[in-house]
Amino acid sequence: MLKKPKTISKKPIRDILTSKVISVSPTTPFSEAVSLMQDKKISCLVVVENKRPVGIFTERDFVMALNDGLQSQDLEIKEVMSKPVLTAGEDMQVYEACDLLLENM
Repeated sequence: MLKKPKTISKKPIRDILTSKVISVSPTTPFSEAVSLMQDKKISCLVVVENKRPVGIFTERDFVMALNDGLQSQDLEIKEVMSKPVLTAGEDMQVYEACDLLLENM
């Protein structure tokens, strides 16, 4: 458990989050997702199904897929995304979000 740092103890997550999240469906082709990340200059995409996050596709997932020799032209994001995805409410304090991440490493 992290101690409540004085500088962020009362700061909610919403104060540091990106306001616009880019998402794709689980059946999005791998190449399309990578192109979207390049076009938007972002490092990850939230994978959403029925309006719920089911995974996240990151630059690390991209590298791992290539390293594993997967054929990108036949690949869907659901095959290479990281899951489960952790979520936090916008009112959660930053130190609580850090604790959540540490507990799930």
